[in-house]
Amino acid sequence: MLIINLIIATYNGEKRIRKTLESLFEMQEHMSLSQNDWTIIISNNNSNDGTLQILNQFIGRLPIKVIDAPIPGKSMALNEALKYIDSLLVAFTDDDVNVSRDWLLKLIECANQNPDYDVFGGRISGRWEKELDQDLLSWFPIGSTYALHAEKIENKFAPDIIWGPNMMFRRKIFDLGYKFNELIGPSPDKWSTPIIESRV
Repeated sequence: MLIINLIIATYNGEKRIRKTLESLFEMQEHMSLSQNDWTIIISNNNSNDGTLQILNQFIGRLPIKVIDAPIPGKSMALNEALKYIDSLLVAFTDDDVNVSRDWLLKLIECANQNPDYDVFGGRISGRWEKELDQDLLSWFPIGSTYALHAEKIENKFAPDIIWGPNMMFRRKIFDLGYKFNELIGPSPDKWSTPIIESRV
């Protein structure tokens, strides 16, 4: 069995996903995991742009499995990807994220050091396209709106700061039947080009 699956849902991600895949390739070049230890499951949620062509360019460079998620909506796409997991750990990120070189190794290390825990998360910081109004940020719910948090937490923490771009679960959570709530989350009529780029 693989050590870890990484799941990414994408809808019309041609303007975003190449940077994400390049950062994953760079991470792969600097980590001890081989392509036999992990798989990236990319759930293509009815993209009608050049997303699939970009994904195909990375097959062979990365251990990618592209699946078709025909029902519109991010939660539906993530749940479709869960049917393909074959690893002990399942991590998630988004198609507009640049991962750090040690990201997956740190998540795996955390899971190994904390066998009594099943859900893991970490810091997510934004790279804004233009400088934001600091007065706006003083009252704007940046965490829940953009799935960002810059706190450095090295212990237990509340689950409300575990966000999709940087979260991981033990497979047994999904084996128990848990999945993503399909009544919430982005869907094609709501998805738009993001105004930020995240780094985990």
